Formats: sequence, structure tokens, C-alpha cells
Amino acid sequence: MKRDAGVSEAVSFIFVLLMILLLAAGVVLYGVPYIEEKKSTAESDSVLEQFSSLVSGMDELVLTKTYGVKRHAVFPAKYGTLSLSSDSDKRFALIYDSVSAKDIVFDGGVLSCGEYALRSAAGYMPAAAADAADAAAQKDTAVLSYSLLRIWEDNGMTYAEFLVRFV
Repeated sequence: MKRDAGVSEAVSFIFVLLMILLLAAGVVLYGVPYIEEKKSTAESDSVLEQFSSLVSGMDELVLTKTYGVKRHAVFPAKYGTLSLSSDSDKRFALIYDSVSAKDIVFDGGVLSCGEYALRSAAGYMPAAAADAADAAAQKDTAVLSYSLLRIWEDNGMTYAEFLVRFV
């Protein structure tokens, strides 16, 4: 019986092509979602650092009683949405809603992310004078502007009113 060398090469080529396709499918099924999750988690960590910086900046303005000075905070928001809302008591909430289920909230002077919580060192509850248009969610990169409007005390608690808006 005669052997055909071409059949062996064709089978080898198909086998190598199959292995490459399986490897590519594995990367698409497991590697890409893993990389995107890592990017989302890194962004959430960066946003948490920016939120902490925001709290420190607000504390500094209150402690030094620096009125009318505009400060800015830049937040990456490629993998999540940053939104600003205020209620009838003029309190504002800054919320980062992430696809990685690591939501970050700054509300009533308390920064929280899961079990992590940071209360303002100045012992105040920020209030906001924000326009209704500022309640819109920001995507990609959000720049938040804030400035101290006034400080007052009530029942031994210090309160501060900030003008907070997206730029």
C-alpha cells in the first residue's frame, strides 16, 4: 500500500489551525472579560482616591474658612457613571455607579464604598446649592467644581454649604 505524504501535512495543518482557534476562543471567553474587570476595578480604586481627596479638600476649606475659592476634582468614569443629586434639605450626594459592583457614595459628609467608610474630619455635613441640571450623570471623565459658601453651627454640629456642580 502506498502512503500519501500530502494527507499527513493536511491533517497537521488542520490540527494546528484548530489549536490556534481554541486558544483564541479561550482568550475571548476568559481573558478579555478578566482584563476589563481589572480595568474597572482599577478605575474604581482611582475614583475612591479622588473621593477621598474631595473630602480632604472640603475639610480644608471648612477648617480654614476659605469662602468662594473654587476647587476642582477630576474623576475617571469610563467603566462607571458619576452622578450628583441633591435633596430638599440641600444635601448632596455624589455617587459613582460602577460595573464592577464597587459603588462609591459621598453623602452627608460620609464617604462609603462597601465596608469602607470615611467620615469628614471636620465634623460637618456638606450641603449643596446645585442646579437641577447638575444632577445629570457624567460619563468618561467628570470634573466636579466645589466652593464653600457658608458655615454655621446647630446643636453643637458644624455645617457647611458648598456650591457643587459638574463643569
